[in-house]
Amino acid sequence: MNRFLATMALFGALACCAAQQANVRWINVDCPDCNYQRDYAACQYDVGMNLTPTPVPNAGILTRGLAIIDNATKPQRMIDACMAAKGWTPVQVDANQANKAVAPIGCAGWDEAIAAYNRGDYAKAYKELKELAEQGHANAQYELGYMYVMGQGVRQDYDEAVKWFRKAAEQGNAWGQGALGMMYHYGHGVPQDYAEAEKWLRRAAEQGHAEAQTILKSWSTTEIPLEKRGGVYQLPLMVNRVLMLKFILDTGAAEVNIPADVASTLLRTGTITQSDFLPGKSYILADGSEVRSSRFIIRELDIGGIKISQVPASIGSANGSLLLGQSFLGRLGSWSLDNNRHVLMIGSSPAQPK
Repeated sequence: MNRFLATMALFGALACCAAQQANVRWINVDCPDCNYQRDYAACQYDVGMNLTPTPVPNAGILTRGLAIIDNATKPQRMIDACMAAKGWTPVQVDANQANKAVAPIGCAGWDEAIAAYNRGDYAKAYKELKELAEQGHANAQYELGYMYVMGQGVRQDYDEAVKWFRKAAEQGNAWGQGALGMMYHYGHGVPQDYAEAEKWLRRAAEQGHAEAQTILKSWSTTEIPLEKRGGVYQLPLMVNRVLMLKFILDTGAAEVNIPADVASTLLRTGTITQSDFLPGKSYILADGSEVRSSRFIIRELDIGGIKISQVPASIGSANGSLLLGQSFLGRLGSWSLDNNRHVLMIGSSPAQPK
């Protein structure tokens, strides 16, 4: 199994559906004509995910998902709280009315599909899931996409997988979001796009999706907020553990550049000393003082807790700007800019997972 399929296998198939609370209808005063069934199914899913954080033994390929929570008091309270958060209020009805209710979209046909999947009857599972997915069942949409990825019961087709993952993801389904993120990450069924990969994985992780959280953590990206002024990005760095200064991010500069007046201040305050200057031709600072050369060593630059030591820097004109150049940036390892969110991402980026 290649790296992509091995990663997708961690997402796995879901398990079985929870029963709906008996003799209860739900109303939403803000939307009296709305159908509660989809929200109820989503709450069942969320609660089941919280109750089943680890793979279910002997149930197929890393099967995880909804716990069987029929007649369980605590899970039902959790579902009720979830529904209340979505604006729904429970109303008791008599048994005859309850029996006339349409089965929640989260359950009808779902258990049959997953049972077929777990016994290896992928053709039947596909048939049941396709029908549910076309009705808008987010769990089934994710599951159908997963089967297209793995080539189970159907020809492997990444384009179709992306289609169904996206439908699930856009309904807020954490598994669909995580899977869509991985499709973007590997460039399967969509153009490779690390920003989109991270976006969808973060949405999944924010819902408690364990695999998405693990993948994002493995990338270990540190994000530094950027301030945009006059068409350039500025960011704060701590110089020699003493002084915080704002630098302009300049990928075209060979070295960190310090204006002469700032260098005078650093020297006067003892932030840098004569011993920090590199050999070379003597240089006159803005205040008239003379230093050994126009280049010196910054003993430490700290950006968001990431510390780089012994950074070469050059002294520039007094009316120049503090520039963060390649003598620092080149030592960060992997880094990238997110121009949409205005952040500098440092570390193992989505482009280079560990």
